[in-house]
Amino acid sequence: MHADWTDVRFDYDGSLQLARELWGLADEVDAVGADRHAAAVGALVDWLGPTRDRFGGRIDVEVADLHRIATDLRGGAQAWAQAWADALNLQNQRLYARACARAERERSTFDKVMGGLFGHDDLPPPPATRATPTAPLFAATGSFARY
Repeated sequence: MHADWTDVRFDYDGSLQLARELWGLADEVDAVGADRHAAAVGALVDWLGPTRDRFGGRIDVEVADLHRIATDLRGGAQAWAQAWADALNLQNQRLYARACARAERERSTFDKVMGGLFGHDDLPPPPATRATPTAPLFAATGSFARY
């Protein structure tokens, strides 16, 4: 079995913290957009003329832009959570490969022969795949496999 023996270099805690912060910032941007829209609707009630129309159009663009920014921030948060899961699952596969290699190295000649005939029962179970953390808490869905 060939394995990459290096550990995955990744800031596990930092990535989930960043995901939480991006999600929270998206909520703030949405709140600003809702407040700006409500204020504009109030301002437009008694306003007449072409300036009113230009102002209304600008507010519509601004609110749409804020919504797009919030959506992009949430997408970034989810991407960091997915990167966390990908890195953790890859690291767990490497830990599993190391544990299998260690078990194979430590087999006696008898175990090698008997295992070749009847199958080896000394290998550890493969690690469970960890799910992607979900918003808004982005709590870790697992930890490193222990062998």
